[in-house]
Amino acid sequence: MGNTRSSSLPPNGLEQKSTNPVALPLVGIDATGICRQIVAVTVARKLRRIVILSQILPANSTIGYDELAYLTVTKVNGKEIKSLDDLAEVVKYPIDGFIKIKNEEDPKQIELDTAQVAAKALALQENYGISSLQRLQ
Repeated sequence: MGNTRSSSLPPNGLEQKSTNPVALPLVGIDATGICRQIVAVTVARKLRRIVILSQILPANSTIGYDELAYLTVTKVNGKEIKSLDDLAEVVKYPIDGFIKIKNEEDPKQIELDTAQVAAKALALQENYGISSLQRLQ
């Protein structure tokens, strides 16, 4: 019969446990307040969780980044990110005053000045009606 592929396997040949991604919102990152929503999506891409940066709020500390959306976060401050918990922990420890977010897509890296972002966090909360800067559950 030649080369046939089981109809139950996706085109990449990897068995998937679930076809429905699970999205968990995270509003802001600790005291930064710069991201309106970061979504973690569980996908069966080699059974790895990915974190998607869905939107960055316009602010002085994010000039040039406010048009970016739906970027796959791979590392923050040199640490691999596999979950929102990983992300929340890593951003507590900036490197030389910056949070450095590496992405699969362009731009490959986003750098945020933590002092500048923290100084505007309260104003961002008020302007955008954000009740909590972090919501992991």
